[in-house]
Amino acid sequence: MIDRIHKSLSVLIAGAVVLGVVGCSSTQPTGHEVSKKAAEKRWMAVRSHMMLKMAQQQFDTGDLDQAQSSIQQAMAIDRDNPRLYVLNGRIELERGRLERSHKWLTIATRLDPNLADGHYYQGVVLQRWQEWDKALDAYRKAMGLAPDNPAYLLAFAEIMIQKDQIDLAMELLKDKQAYFDQNAGIRVALGQLHMLRGESAEAVKYFRRAALLRPDEVAIQEDLARAFIQNKQHGEAVRILEKLARDPETAKRADIQRLLGETYLKTDRPHEARDLFVKLTRQDKSDAQAWLRLGEASVALQDDLGALTAARHAIKNDPGLAEAYMLAGLVFQKRQQLAEAAEMFDLAAENAPKDARPRVLQGIMYQRAGQKDAARDAYTDALRREPSDTRVQRLLAGVTQ
Repeated sequence: MIDRIHKSLSVLIAGAVVLGVVGCSSTQPTGHEVSKKAAEKRWMAVRSHMMLKMAQQQFDTGDLDQAQSSIQQAMAIDRDNPRLYVLNGRIELERGRLERSHKWLTIATRLDPNLADGHYYQGVVLQRWQEWDKALDAYRKAMGLAPDNPAYLLAFAEIMIQKDQIDLAMELLKDKQAYFDQNAGIRVALGQLHMLRGESAEAVKYFRRAALLRPDEVAIQEDLARAFIQNKQHGEAVRILEKLARDPETAKRADIQRLLGETYLKTDRPHEARDLFVKLTRQDKSDAQAWLRLGEASVALQDDLGALTAARHAIKNDPGLAEAYMLAGLVFQKRQQLAEAAEMFDLAAENAPKDARPRVLQGIMYQRAGQKDAARDAYTDALRREPSDTRVQRLLAGVTQ
């Protein structure tokens, strides 16, 4: 009897074990199923990558709506691809939707903390929000993950400049310029920093190097021309600006033409300057700066009537342009029309409350006319505007004695 019970139990246990094994094996995927799912996952990743590439091309051509539609389709296939979220963040950034952009970029960096682009574009958003320290941290992460990308270095240096750490930014860029030996952007940034510090000779060196690396880059040629002007190398500046003035890409830019005309004046070429400014005022009768420079060229050519006419046009187009009133005042002074000149200097002083020049010109006019009290009042106001101006101090002392 006992033997039969043991035997029955053995049979039941064995059956239970068999059932358990069969039950377990029925819930586990077979090798074929595992392979199938892996293949499907690979195919989804390939499709996601292809759609991301297509979305990037659409983004590059400015079709933001289509690019975002492609990304949404790709996300429906593969929600774990961090680059999809980076591109979506860039689209929102392009549209000025900073909150949305930051949200997508945060998801991207969570999915892949080693994705340099995600941190970089987070830095761009934070920079737009003027959260300088957080932007610095984001750019620092991007630099650490992709040290070969000069864009991250330049962005980091830009934030340092915003924080008024110009010396540190310059030191950082100079340390890296040998590493990025063929990168023009580093040289441009260093040139601009030297310009900020008033070191035009050093700026010329860096802009020249950048121009050699990118000879067709118009912006670099402009920077080099301005550095030459600041360094009083006006002939070199004219050479570059004349080339830009003929270039189809920049020939229609009034600011380039004006800068060339101003440099003609500095190189004692008033006829060429006047011809250029006449052309600019005909192209745009509302260009107050062109009228002002035409007046200056007319003064250089002893054409008082032309200078006064140009000054009046400049004032008409920009009633707040103090230099135009000063120009008119100088012409009236030359004509011995002192009351009219004084009125123009008064208007110039009103429109430039921190500028000492209108009162200095007025004081000189009164002093030459023997009106010492009026000259003293003008110089006193000039010194109030610019207390550290030693020239004004000497002029005031002269009439006071």
